[in-house]
Amino acid sequence: MFMKDYALLMIHNPFFETGASDENTKTAIEAFKNQISTIYQKRFGMSEEEVKEIMDGKEGVDGTWMTAQQAIEKGFIDQLHIIETPEAVRQRIAAAVDGVKNVKAISLVMNSESEIWNKTEKYIVEPKNDQMTEKDIKAFAAQVGMTDGEITEEKVSARLSELMKAESEAKASAKELLEVKNELQTAKADLEKVNIELTGAKTSAENLKNDLQAAKDELQKYRDAETEALNKSIEEKVDAAIAECKIGKEDRETWIEMFNSNFELAEKTLATIPAREDLSKKLNTPENKEDAEKGMKSEEEKVKEVVDSTVGKDFKFRKLS
Repeated sequence: MFMKDYALLMIHNPFFETGASDENTKTAIEAFKNQISTIYQKRFGMSEEEVKEIMDGKEGVDGTWMTAQQAIEKGFIDQLHIIETPEAVRQRIAAAVDGVKNVKAISLVMNSESEIWNKTEKYIVEPKNDQMTEKDIKAFAAQVGMTDGEITEEKVSARLSELMKAESEAKASAKELLEVKNELQTAKADLEKVNIELTGAKTSAENLKNDLQAAKDELQKYRDAETEALNKSIEEKVDAAIAECKIGKEDRETWIEMFNSNFELAEKTLATIPAREDLSKKLNTPENKEDAEKGMKSEEEKVKEVVDSTVGKDFKFRKLS
């Protein structure tokens, strides 16, 4: 689409002059409005809200008016598609209206220039339908910057061909740019999708990590409780053996270490040692002390013989892992 530098672009909602209250008409208008909105969104990369704001216009105003520069800024017109008013035309109009304050006179000058411009445009669309007059040739030549040398219809026609070729190339470039833009939007959408999936994967991985840590913590609690229960059981067995005079108090830590090294062997060994009466309760007189000590020594020797025969004389304790 091309636009003259002095032109105004108007975008508004579709409407019918008559029958607007008819339901079928309302439905058709709404469908047409949605179609135009979709075209603007796809063609110019606008959001639905932006298109609605432009088509609705400000409060109390139907649609939105835009100058050529505003149309460029909004993306409706490419900068290369703005048809600049030739310097020769601007100078001719400026000279014609210099000092003129009558609005009607100025309007006549502008209408005259407009007729020449519009007639010249006809040759761009249909260059061979009419014969260009000398005035047309000069006017068009001035508008396209042909001010030097002899101006002929052939030169003007050649210039027309150049402009038509440039316009065709511009359209092709615009189409290619649109395709690239669409591809970029597709790639952007794909990237957003990948980012969403990646975020989900990261969240899942973090949840699994937290679940694993929770399981480890729970397992450690179980192991700590199991170890505590085992230690308590060992101490109870050793203390019971001491109470039954199977072993002496001074050997308590040694037996605890034996249980920690090999629980089953220590338990089996302890079971083979017979319980004894606590001789310390009978040591009430000095004369019985010596006999009691001999008896205890004899019992200790018996215990040592039982241990040696069960685990061997060279038994060494090992720590539980």
